[in-house]
Amino acid sequence: MAFGTTAIVAGLVWMWWGMRVFFGRAPKAFGWWLIGGHAVMFGGIYAFVAETHFRVISFAVAVAVSVALIVVEVWRGSGTPLTVARRLVVFAYAVTLAPIIVRAAILLGTGTRMTPLTDSTFNVIMLYLLPMAGGLLSSVGTLLMYFERTIAEKDYIANHDELTRLYNRRAVIERGMQTLAAAARSNRAVSILLIDIDHFKSVNDTLGHEAGDRALSAVATTLSAACRRSDIIGRHGGEEFCIVCADTTAEEAMHLGERLLRAVEAITPPPGLRRGLSISIGIATATDEQGWDALLQQADRALYAAKNAGRNRAVAA
Repeated sequence: MAFGTTAIVAGLVWMWWGMRVFFGRAPKAFGWWLIGGHAVMFGGIYAFVAETHFRVISFAVAVAVSVALIVVEVWRGSGTPLTVARRLVVFAYAVTLAPIIVRAAILLGTGTRMTPLTDSTFNVIMLYLLPMAGGLLSSVGTLLMYFERTIAEKDYIANHDELTRLYNRRAVIERGMQTLAAAARSNRAVSILLIDIDHFKSVNDTLGHEAGDRALSAVATTLSAACRRSDIIGRHGGEEFCIVCADTTAEEAMHLGERLLRAVEAITPPPGLRRGLSISIGIATATDEQGWDALLQQADRALYAAKNAGRNRAVAA
C-alpha cells in the first residue's frame, strides 16, 4: 500500500513538473522532497501504526499539496487571462481532490472509514465516480490546453516577422486599417511613421548578412522600447519599419520620431562598420476618413524627402 500511494503522489508531482515546463518554467526540487517525505511518513505509519486514520490523512495531505501545486501552475499559466481549457483543468483537479478531502474529514470527524466494497451511493460517488470524472476532465482539459497553445503559436507565426519578432507587413496593414476605422468613428487622430535604416546596404556589403540581421534586430528592439504599448510596430519589408500610433497628432508623432532618431543613434554599431546606425522617418497623420493606402503614400513621400534632405531625420507630410 505504501508503494501504491507513493506512486500516486509521484505521478501528481510529475504532472506538476510537466505543467511548469509547459508554461516555460523549470521543474522544482521540492517535488522530490514531497515524494520522499510521503514515502517515509506513510511507510513508517504503515509499519508501526495499526490504525488506518493516519494513513488516510497522510495520503490526503500529500495529494492535496500535489494537486494544489498543479492548480497554481495552471492558474498562473504564462501570465495571460484564464482560458476555457485552463478553467476546465482547474475544475477537474478540484473534482479529483474533493473525495480525498471528504474521506479524510469523515474519518477525523466520525471515525468512519469509506470502504471500496460498498453499496452506499455516497461512497460510490466519492470513491469511484468523482475520481473517474476528474481524471477524464483533466485529460480533456490538458488536451485543449495543447490545442490552444498550437493555435496561438500558429497565429503568432502568421502575424509576426521571424527575425525581428515584430508584426509582419500583412498584420501591420490589417491592424492599421482597423485603427483608422476606429479613429474615424471617434474623430481622433492617427499617425503613422514609415522608417528606413540609412545606408543599410553597406552593412550587408561590408560585414555580411549575418551582421545585417543583427543590426535589424537591434533597431527593432530599440523601436519597440521607445514606443508605447498601444503602438502597432511592424517590419514593413527589408530594412523598413512601420509604426501606427492611435490618438496621436502630427506634433506628437514628430516628438516620437525625434525620440526614435536619438534612440537608434545610441545603438552600438556592429564591429567593422565605419558609421553608426541611423534612420530616416516619414510621418503622416490621418485627416477625416482618410484611407490606409493614401496615408501610407503620404508617409512614403515624407520618407523620401527625409532621405533627400540628408537622412537621419524625421519629415512630416
